[in-house]
Amino acid sequence: MSKITQRIAYTAILTAISVVLNMGTFNAGIKHFALSFVYIPCFIAGYKLKLFDAFLVGFLGDLIAGIIHPLGPYLPLIGIGSGLLGLIPALVFKFSPFGKIANTILSFFLVLVLVTAGINTFALWLAFSKGATFFAYLGARAPFQSLVLALNTIIALLLLPSIDRVIKTKLN
Repeated sequence: MSKITQRIAYTAILTAISVVLNMGTFNAGIKHFALSFVYIPCFIAGYKLKLFDAFLVGFLGDLIAGIIHPLGPYLPLIGIGSGLLGLIPALVFKFSPFGKIANTILSFFLVLVLVTAGINTFALWLAFSKGATFFAYLGARAPFQSLVLALNTIIALLLLPSIDRVIKTKLN
């Protein structure tokens, strides 16, 4: 099987997993504070696929899940943020001189700062804040979302050997 065919297949599979995990996002009981494992297929895409493919996994996973099983109004900024869940690890693994474990931790840290605390919090604040300042909204959201990212980071680190066994070469 050619690398292009493999890339298309893995992109499709990881996008489908992303859709399912997006639809399975668990609301933590507080509006807009959700437990999600969608970071994992996006990370895998970033770790093993091309930059554009990695972005597509997150972006299409969010868009398709929003069409099939909306959890509220579709927010395009969240879709872009979801695409960055794959693109950021792809950039880290492409340009960072560190090893797999350090790059995994760096990827999730950058996702936490740029996407979760940045783009996604900004999008949710614009849509739902009802008068709260951005920093108040961020302050309320950051502790819980940091725990979610830490959990996803641990899962990704535990999955690294399995990912390497299933997808033997980088497809970028």
